[in-house]
Amino acid sequence: MSRRLRRALRARSISPWARASEMVIKWGGRGFGHSSRKQRLTAPAPPSYSAEATAYFAAMSVQPDATRKSALDTLIASLKSAGVWAKLDWLTVHAAHDEQAARVNAVNPAQVASVGVAPTFTTDRGYTGNGTTQYLNTGWNPSSAGGKFTQNDCFMGMWAGTDVTSGAQYDCGNSNATINGRSGATSPITAQSAASSTPTLPVSTSIGFTSFTRTSSTAGVAYKNGASMGAISSTSTTLRNASFLICAANSSTTGTVTAANFSTRRNQALCWGQGLSGAEQLALYNALATYMTAVGA
Repeated sequence: MSRRLRRALRARSISPWARASEMVIKWGGRGFGHSSRKQRLTAPAPPSYSAEATAYFAAMSVQPDATRKSALDTLIASLKSAGVWAKLDWLTVHAAHDEQAARVNAVNPAQVASVGVAPTFTTDRGYTGNGTTQYLNTGWNPSSAGGKFTQNDCFMGMWAGTDVTSGAQYDCGNSNATINGRSGATSPITAQSAASSTPTLPVSTSIGFTSFTRTSSTAGVAYKNGASMGAISSTSTTLRNASFLICAANSSTTGTVTAANFSTRRNQALCWGQGLSGAEQLALYNALATYMTAVGA
């Protein structure tokens, strides 16, 4: 490219994300010792995202860069393709670029978790509680939300980024629907029931995606990274009148917040909704894992 053409391009201040169009640059001619010449340039089109991703980004106070937008758009597209997105009530990706963005529900961006006592937020990693007072409140109460999460057809999943073993620490939810990523060699899970049911298969770390699906009043399955850990045989109970928390469990029964069983595990993502099949659990894990890898979490 000639020096005159480079000057012309700089003078036009062409944006790399300008709307796709053609522009004719003319240079040379009388007085320069050259005949008049033209070169046609086409500016690249801006990136395009799904309607769901666009609404999600719009709810964020600080916009993610193009690379992160692409990773989040891919996450949503993967969940839609697998039939998981249509079953979700809630998905917060805590391993985000900004603390407020980490509290936005991707499924319904008008819903943003509020800060109870602020856990520590780390960019691209998520929230870590202190184990005594810190939690976030999603404000989503299963007894009144009218969501897809129902007594005998529901799932919940949480991605932990640190390995902490404790029988007293619960990472999310309320006292009837909650996950403990690790207690010794097992992962206690309360799958919309009045009592915990501990899977029989061993768990060596809390790191990764721990989840459950309830398929009936007496049956369910616990999962680790999309693979079955074992059956859950506890009997279901009515939906508790208590919003789901993050980095703790809500023990209230009156619609208020009584945070308990505070966790010190790093919470990188949280989701729940209608019960998922084994294939859907695996697809959900794979989609989240792809995103976590993209941001280095």
